[in-house]
Amino acid sequence: MVKNKIAILLADSDAVSAATETEKLENCGYAVFTVDTPEKSFKAIKNISGIDLILMTPDFANLNGSPPDVRSILKNNELPVVFLLSGAEEKLSEDVQNTASGFALKGSTKAALNACIKTALKQFETDKRLKTDLAACRNNEDELRSKDEKLTLMVDGVRALLTYIDADLRFVQVNKSYADWYGMTVKEIAGKKISDLLAKDVFERSLPNYRKALNGEAVHFENRTLNKEGKESFVSVSLVPHFQGERVVGFFGSITDITERRRAEEEIKRQLLDKEILLKEIHHRIRNNINAISGILLLQMQSTGSAEAKAALKDSIARIKSICVLYDKLLISDEYEEVSVKTYIESLTDIITGLFSGNFKITIDKHVADFNLDSKNLFSLGIIINELLTNVMKYAFTGKETGLINISLDKVENCITLTINDNGKGLPEGFDINKTTGFGFRLVEMITQQLRGTYTIENCCGTRSVLKFNIPR
Repeated sequence: MVKNKIAILLADSDAVSAATETEKLENCGYAVFTVDTPEKSFKAIKNISGIDLILMTPDFANLNGSPPDVRSILKNNELPVVFLLSGAEEKLSEDVQNTASGFALKGSTKAALNACIKTALKQFETDKRLKTDLAACRNNEDELRSKDEKLTLMVDGVRALLTYIDADLRFVQVNKSYADWYGMTVKEIAGKKISDLLAKDVFERSLPNYRKALNGEAVHFENRTLNKEGKESFVSVSLVPHFQGERVVGFFGSITDITERRRAEEEIKRQLLDKEILLKEIHHRIRNNINAISGILLLQMQSTGSAEAKAALKDSIARIKSICVLYDKLLISDEYEEVSVKTYIESLTDIITGLFSGNFKITIDKHVADFNLDSKNLFSLGIIINELLTNVMKYAFTGKETGLINISLDKVENCITLTINDNGKGLPEGFDINKTTGFGFRLVEMITQQLRGTYTIENCCGTRSVLKFNIPR
């Protein structure tokens, strides 16, 4: 452990991101230890003495009831946890949000990251001291019958604003930090009603939470208020009811200034907005470049006299267009990591079948479940659909005037099943997928392996292809 330095455990499976954030943290004067798996984080906490804060990405927070999880870390080690977000696409559970001591954005400035960490440490220390004071209060309820005894709970050395308020919403006692905040003395505040001290709008926003505390509920909320200089500040407020027997006679309050944290959060929001704009522009440029490539291949196909070359170029155009469809969906989506499977596949199948329109009529029967899938897996799925559907359009209905293709996609828990069935002439006699030299089948097999799935093809009143793979929960 580096002497006299605050020690931070950085839990991030992305090595590049971890290196970047480590450099910023070390430049801020922190001692940094990095881990890339949840299991290693537990070993690090056990073996490295003096860790002051955990900075982790949300993928380490497995809050489904089975360890390792953040709640276990807090229970066993009592450490503040700041989540390191990659962008607006992050979807955090309520458990994760409630567990966090704060949030920071990957790629944010050193100053913003430092402000988040300082605020988290400050609030954690305050909450820890308050927890100790409140525990002492509960263990000595018989001794808390006089004003002087309640005063022992208000430690003037604590920077947090501490108070005890009775059932009539009157100040019984406040600490010196509370009195200094409003430019008054402790004696001047004692006996006043909360409504006498707080601005009308601040009091009205806080009143529902005061009532919850008097009904026996522990409450935590944030609010806007004014300090003695009249400057607007943001505060974090914790209220803990005080019981005498089964009756609530008042509540203890702890208030922490979080203005610096809120400013850091506003900076994060601004950076997220900039990132959204940049992502839109990147997707737009990629889509335009893909369309340009498709157009060049189309001109080449129209100018060549070789039937074999025309067929190869048409296959390439179909593959490129399947990629372009995904970027079209990303451009109109509010999320950049997940896209609707139903809208994507329906658009993709329409484009592919349109490329092979000829003298025969093909009916497409689609049954696609409506769910979102991450763009990486959806990209792989789109390539497979393109190859299988293209193969059906090229070979299944030779010599026929009509044809039927059934496409179904289902999701049961985390298992996705794609089935493409046609009523064409079926597979040639002696067909063995393991021995075929066709590029399309080899591409399907390669992508299936990347998905860690299975692919089968068989004769079934035509040809039936089935792809199955699992997605992470």
